[in-house]
Parts: sequence; C-alpha cells; structure tokens
Amino acid sequence: MKAAHAVLTGGAGFVGGWTARAFLAAGWRVTVVDPAAAVSGRVPEGCATVAKPVDSEVLDSIVATDPPRVLIGLGAFGAGGKGLLAASDADPGAAITVNAGGLATLLQAAARAGIRRVLWTSSTVVYGRTDVAGLPPADEIQPADPDTAYGLSKQLAEITAGWFRTHRPVEATGVRLPLVLGPGLHYRGAAAQFLDVMMSVTSRGEIPTPLPADFRSDVLYVKDAARLLVSLAEFPGALAPVYNAPSFSLRFSEFVQRLVDRTGQTVTVPHAHVVNRPPSWRTLSDARLRKDTNFEPGFDPVAMISDWLDEAAQGAGKA
Repeated sequence: MKAAHAVLTGGAGFVGGWTARAFLAAGWRVTVVDPAAAVSGRVPEGCATVAKPVDSEVLDSIVATDPPRVLIGLGAFGAGGKGLLAASDADPGAAITVNAGGLATLLQAAARAGIRRVLWTSSTVVYGRTDVAGLPPADEIQPADPDTAYGLSKQLAEITAGWFRTHRPVEATGVRLPLVLGPGLHYRGAAAQFLDVMMSVTSRGEIPTPLPADFRSDVLYVKDAARLLVSLAEFPGALAPVYNAPSFSLRFSEFVQRLVDRTGQTVTVPHAHVVNRPPSWRTLSDARLRKDTNFEPGFDPVAMISDWLDEAAQGAGKA
C-alpha cells in the first residue's frame, strides 16, 4: 500500500524542515513546496520538492497528480531575515498578502480537490502583549488583540480559515505557535538572544556578557512543533478550528543559567531589577489541545537544551 502523502507549503523553513523530517520518520511521503527548496540543506533527503512560489496553478497540479491526505501551510512573510515581527511591521500589506492571502489560496486548492484536512501555523502573537501582571493563561476563547502587524496578519488568517470551515468542505485547523527554538534557526527576531548565546556555546566561544534584556516567553522546541503537526495529521477525530500549541514558560536568564549548568561555561546573568523589561506576551493555556488529542510534548527546558547541543555537535542542525 502506498504511504500517505503530505504536502508542506513553506516546508523549507526552520519549522518546515523539522516538520518534513517528522513526517518522513512517521512513514509519510512528503512534498515540499517552497522557493527556498532549491537551497542546499533546507529540505531533508527523501522529500519531493517543488521550488516555486505557492500559487493556485502549482497547488492544483500537485494535488491532481498525487492527492495528499493533508495539506500543511507553514509559510509566513519574513523578508530580510530579521524575524517575522520586524518584517511584518516594515510592510504590513505584504504580511497580510502572504499570511492571510496565501492561506486562502491553500484552502481554496484543498476545497477544489476535496482535501478535507488542512493544518496551518498561526501564532500566539494574536493575543498581543500586556503590562498587566498576574493575568491567567489565555485560552482559545480569549479574543485576539494583536499589537503587531504580524499578529494582525495571523488574526486575519484565522478569520479566513474560519470562513472556509463554514462555507467550503475544508476542515482547517490553525496551531498557534509560541516562540519556537531549536537547531537550524536561521533568522533573527524574538529568538535572537537565545540563538546568540547558543551559537557562542556551540562554537566554543564565550557567552556574551552583559546579556541583553531579560524577558519571559512561552517556548516550544522545534521537534515538538513538528511532532505536533504529524499527530494532528494522523488524528482520527474532528479537530477544533484553532489550538494553542503546548509550551513551557521560560525566562531568558533561566535559559542561560541552564545552558551554563549543562556546559560548565561561566557567564554573568543580569539581575532582574536592573533589566529593562518590555511588555510581556500573554502566557497560554494548552488545555484544549491536550483534552482533544492527548498530545504531550517531549521536551522541557532541560531536555531541549541537551538535545539542541547534541544536534549541533552532530552537525545535524546548526545552532
């Protein structure tokens, strides 16, 4: 029997590459549609690749030739390599076109081909930031209130996906990803501080000191993000329109200290009272996902750091 087929748009990106690996490991056949698929090392061996922009003609051709069981939208506007937030704030129109308009193209292709399950990556930035301390974790009922253009583009994408679920035969499910960390992270942005410290360690350099501003964020290791998408693709029951992805709360200074403990390198971590703290991202509740699917992440902060270092040492993924 022929293995199930998954089509990953944006599959040559950071999360995309690890997602392709996870699907291959689970026995799926994988097609990656991404202009960057032509770049050496961006797509794992074993994938079919279509190194073209994602448009209706390309998608229709793929699904007609080899209909997939699931379509997965992983693309996001991020021009310049400075991170998704900065790129979107610099060009909100382009971010909306790619993040919401691109998803509409994907969903329409699924509807035409009769593909019911479509998974796509939203973001926890749809909740916005807050200066209020002690707020309870935000669940999926909490109204979106983005304060960035990237968050706005993802909110519009969620509205678009909801429209397709109601008016087209497509069961689209968005996964709101928090800050995703791990080997192969190749762009700047909210994760840049974590990446700089990890690169210093893996290159046997000194951890920079003094460190940049401390902050707390919900974090998901990239391998768990990939495994979650495989789990949802294989889930036999109905899925909700959107889920907060599982995560753990991690302060940057805590990450550095755990890295110090793991490697034995020394570093001065700034005290909280001398650090400039920006507004915090809302912490999240992943109770709906766990209740509906029983999915459990495999990595906590300690396991994440250990695996990240091991991957870098093996050359499987750059820091």
